[in-house]
Amino acid sequence: MKKTIFFFTYLLAILTLASCEEPEKNIITIETLRSSEIEYESAVLQGRISIEGSPVIKEIGFFYGTTPNPTLRAQVSNFSMGKFSIQNFSVQLEGLNEGTLYYFQAYAIDGNDQLIKGEELSFSTRARPKVTIDELSLTKVRLASTNRDEYEFLGDATLQFKGHVVKEAGFIISADEGLDASFVMYPGTAIKLKCAVQGGVKIFLGYATFDTRNIHEGSSYVMAYMILENGMIVTSETHKVSI
Repeated sequence: MKKTIFFFTYLLAILTLASCEEPEKNIITIETLRSSEIEYESAVLQGRISIEGSPVIKEIGFFYGTTPNPTLRAQVSNFSMGKFSIQNFSVQLEGLNEGTLYYFQAYAIDGNDQLIKGEELSFSTRARPKVTIDELSLTKVRLASTNRDEYEFLGDATLQFKGHVVKEAGFIISADEGLDASFVMYPGTAIKLKCAVQGGVKIFLGYATFDTRNIHEGSSYVMAYMILENGMIVTSETHKVSI
């Protein structure tokens, strides 16, 4: 009888100890890392996942968008932790808007459909260099002293060249409407007018010429341009300006 009591007491103690053991911890930690390989319309998002125990990971990826708390989702395909408790992951985004600020967060979804997010970070895609003509005018002035016509061009243009250095900027003036970048290096029948870059973003046109070859029936065509330090030539759209 005593042996039977002792056996059940021993069994009860084992069951009690077993019931007091803490369950295995399954912890998932997500970190959002800085983006890389940022281009005009693409970027690589990077994150890091750390686990404790053996949690189930159903999905991993990034939320991204152009406003805080982004909702667009880029999922990592075929992701597997394997035997690693800490692992980096990444996604390359395509089709982004150039010169735009984006927000992003790394995330994971566990076996209980619980969403775990990392810190929200941001990046800006690169902006292509751009030249835009803002205003132009063409005026004919009759000079009494010489009894000749003087044609005066006035105007200004905006340059966008963040991350680049401008070597030269100015305007191309011609009677030919088919202006393109080749006129910058070889003006030909056009007039090439170099302008100082004022304040880093503007060029101003104020030029008078008696060369009427570039005036046809009271009109002319004007294109602004800039040459970057790397040799790239950027031009505006061609504008027709008339008296």
